[in-house]
Amino acid sequence: MRERIYLFSVIVFLLVSPRTYAAFSLSVTPFAGGSNLRFGRVTFGQIKTEEVRIRVTSTTGVQYQVRQRLLETLRNDKGERLNPQVIISYTLRGSNTHGSLYQDTPYNLDTSERVLYTSSSQGSSDSFIVVYSVDGNKINVSGKFLGRIAYRLIPLGGKGREQEIIINLYLDTERKFDVSITTSSGSSKILKLSTIKKEVEGYLTMSIEGSLGEQYQIYQILEEPFKNERREPLAENIVKFSLATQKGTPYYSSPTYLVRKPLLVYSSNNQGEGDKVVIDFFIDEEEIEKLKSGYYRARLVYNIEAKGNFIKRVPVELELEVKSIFDIEVTPESRGGIYFRNLRPENSPIESEVYIRVKTNIGKPYQVIQRLASPLTNEKSTTIPLEFFTFRVDKPGDKPGRSLFPNYAPLKLGDMPVFISDGKGTPTEFRIIYSLQVPKDILAGDYFTKVSYSLLER
Repeated sequence: MRERIYLFSVIVFLLVSPRTYAAFSLSVTPFAGGSNLRFGRVTFGQIKTEEVRIRVTSTTGVQYQVRQRLLETLRNDKGERLNPQVIISYTLRGSNTHGSLYQDTPYNLDTSERVLYTSSSQGSSDSFIVVYSVDGNKINVSGKFLGRIAYRLIPLGGKGREQEIIINLYLDTERKFDVSITTSSGSSKILKLSTIKKEVEGYLTMSIEGSLGEQYQIYQILEEPFKNERREPLAENIVKFSLATQKGTPYYSSPTYLVRKPLLVYSSNNQGEGDKVVIDFFIDEEEIEKLKSGYYRARLVYNIEAKGNFIKRVPVELELEVKSIFDIEVTPESRGGIYFRNLRPENSPIESEVYIRVKTNIGKPYQVIQRLASPLTNEKSTTIPLEFFTFRVDKPGDKPGRSLFPNYAPLKLGDMPVFISDGKGTPTEFRIIYSLQVPKDILAGDYFTKVSYSLLER
C-alpha cells in the first residue's frame, strides 16, 4: 500500500511541475468582439470610440513592457491616406492592477513605437485597457480604410522571449466635402500656358462641394519652381495669378507673382460651405523676350486646412511653353530701303539712320547681315558711286555684342556682316548710320537703294 502511494505522488509531481517553467502570454481583445478593431461607418462630425483589453500572464518573475505602434498607416482602396490626426489613442487610467501605465493622455496613433505599460519589478500578470477614438471632424477623404496595429511584449533585463500580436484596424469613412479641379487646358492635372499671344493666359477652377461645418482655408504652394528639360530654373517674376470666388474671401484678387513660400489665398465663410474658386494665371508679357526657349514645368499644390488640421491636398502641374524667337526689328520702316530726296550738287553731307532691335531667346550666338542691293539710283537710273556712300554701326556701351564697323566705312554690294552678338546670343539694340557725301556733278533728284537686314546663327 505504501508503494502505491509513493508512485502516485511522483506522477502528480511530474504533471504539476511544468507550470514552474511557464513564460509570458500576451492577448489583445477588442471589447466589441472578434480579433480585429472595427469602427464601422464614421461620418463627418461624428466621434466614435472603441476599447481594447491587453492581458499579460507571466510566471517568470521578470519585469516586462508592452509597446504599441501603427504598423501600416490607414489607406483606402484608392491608395489615399487618412489624415493621421483622425485617430487618437490613450491608456485608460486605473484599468491596470499592478504596474505603471503610460500614454494616458491622447496622442495621434502613428508609426512611432510607444510604451503603454511597464509591469512591477516582479513581472506580475496584469491587464489594462487602451482607448481608440475617431474624430470625424478631421476626416479628409471618404472610403474603406485598413491599417494594422502591432503590440509587442518585451521582457526587460534580457530574460525571456519577445511576443508580438498584430490586429487589423477597419474604418469606413464618409465625408460630404470634396474638392475637384478643372483647367482651361481640359485637364484636372495640368494647366498649359504658352508665349503664343492667345495662350499667355489660363485658369483653373476649384469646385468645392458639400460643407465642412467650420471655416476652412486654402494655401497655395509652388512646390517645384519652373525648370526646363535641362533643369534650368525660370525667374519667379514671370507668371502671375489672381483669384475670384462666389462666397468666400480671396486674398489675391489683384495679379501677384507666383512664389515658393506658402500663401493663404482663400478663406471660406464661417459655415465652411462649398464654393467655386477661379484662379487665373498669365505670363508677364514684358518678360517674355527675356525667357529662354523651351518647355518649363512646375508643381503647384493647394492644401485645404481647418483650424490648423489638414483636410485635403490638391496638386496641379503647370506647363509653360516658351516659343523660339529669332527676329530682327528695323525702325523706321523705310519701305525696304534708304531714300535721299531732292539732292543737289551744293548739298553738304547728308545722314540717314535706322534703329535695329534683335529679339531672340534661343541662347545661341548670332550675327546681323546687311544686304545692299544696288548703288543709290534715281528714277532715270543714274547712280552715285559707292565711294560717296559710307556707314557705321553705333552700339551703346550698355548693350551686349560688338560692332564690326564702329567707324565710317564704304558700303559694298551684297551681304556684309555688320554686328556680332556675345557668346550667349543675348538680345540687343544698335543704330546703323548712313552718310552720303554728295558729288559735285550729281544730277539733281531723288535717290534710293534697297537695304535689308537678316539674322544668322554663328
